[in-house]
Amino acid sequence: MRYSILYRSLRTALVMGVAVLLAGCSETSQGNRPGGQAASPMSADSLRALAREACIYAFATVEHNKSLGGVLSVGANMLLPRTTMIAPAETSTVAPNNDTYYSTAVLDLRAEPVVISVPAVADRYFAFQLVDMFTDNLEYISPSSTGRDGGNYLIAHSDWKGTVPPGIAKQIASPAMFVFTVARTQAYEAIDKTALDIQSRYAVVPLSAFAKTPPPPAPAAFRLPARVDAKSCSAEEFFGMFNLLIQYQRLAPQDVKTIGRFEALGVHPGKEYDRSVFDDGQWRAIEDGVAEGRAAILAQTTRIGTSRNGWDFSPANAGKWGDDYLTRAAAAWKYIYVNSPAEAVYPTANVDAEGAPLDGSKGNYVLAFSKDQVPRVRYFWSLTMYSDRGYLYANPVERYLLNSSQDLRRGTDGSLTLYLQHENPGEAESSNWLPAPRGPFFVILRMYGPEAGTLSGADVLPPLVRMP
Repeated sequence: MRYSILYRSLRTALVMGVAVLLAGCSETSQGNRPGGQAASPMSADSLRALAREACIYAFATVEHNKSLGGVLSVGANMLLPRTTMIAPAETSTVAPNNDTYYSTAVLDLRAEPVVISVPAVADRYFAFQLVDMFTDNLEYISPSSTGRDGGNYLIAHSDWKGTVPPGIAKQIASPAMFVFTVARTQAYEAIDKTALDIQSRYAVVPLSAFAKTPPPPAPAAFRLPARVDAKSCSAEEFFGMFNLLIQYQRLAPQDVKTIGRFEALGVHPGKEYDRSVFDDGQWRAIEDGVAEGRAAILAQTTRIGTSRNGWDFSPANAGKWGDDYLTRAAAAWKYIYVNSPAEAVYPTANVDAEGAPLDGSKGNYVLAFSKDQVPRVRYFWSLTMYSDRGYLYANPVERYLLNSSQDLRRGTDGSLTLYLQHENPGEAESSNWLPAPRGPFFVILRMYGPEAGTLSGADVLPPLVRMP
């Protein structure tokens, strides 16, 4: 792969010191391993610390394989619409929303760009989120970013130098050769014919098909191996998947330098992972380091972004993570493919007003908005219930969220009280009831098109209060 070659050349320039150190350790002093490769010269303690760091750095990319693999098993450059909401039994994506229809695609930009076509959408929220191998967001196709008039949008790799044909409204550059695409279309009910019609008019085609020109030579066939769960897979599977995926990302110099240090763990973009270069003690240290990394990520999931009144707000760098690797990993663990703040914010509540973890077996909860605290948005808001594993909570009434398009009962003063509990609170409050598991849970308040007060932190949400 030419990006593997580019990686190696940049790596050599930026991490020569590491290369010299490794070269100075003789095969005689370290012992040979199967395949003719020398064992790592690093101590077990050093390998454990480095593995912890690498786990945090690579976690989002490895977790990303679940969505990539599912879509690529059908085919690249094909928009796959869902005509139903995501169900609680589905576990391919953590913390999905349940008030939009999803369409997904993997854009393969290796041979040529891809064109996404969107119709005019007058009165519904819609958005095409475009995600690279680090789970960073590219530019959006949405009312906030590109307007409601529709158009054709060219998605091209950063190195593409071709001619943009007539009829293209905007070109969006991607550092990734494979771009995961999530299109969301607001639906007011389980079967929403208007939303389904909008969804049916989205299109994804290679540039040559759009421009009616001869296609370039087809890229090599690519299919991901079996799904790997970044939360629980072996260290060998973890780093093997990272090696495979990261070769398709154009790396910034800082990433080249960082990944270069991980070579001591067997991280080599585009190469098969080989654990045989480590002796048993070293390998246990690497496994321990990965476990420590996962523990750090899991701990961070309860404090993503800033916290106010028991709500963890989406970090200001959501979708543009930079070198904030721990937050990137925690977001991928809890709600991968978080929207950029200008598009939507996701305050998450894990604790009540007293700081105690939310648990439906320990009481009922009330979320009481005064008139001035009801979320102010340009599009809509929703409050969704999740089990502690990040999946929709299956309940007998099949109600997984409350949102602003529903007929929620308000107080005469404009206030809004929501009831989060296992049992139905009774006829008078049932319209505002969000069923909760009889056990740990968390909720996410999604605000699409947040107003300035939400983005600045001036608007304050009330805490969840546990009732006696």
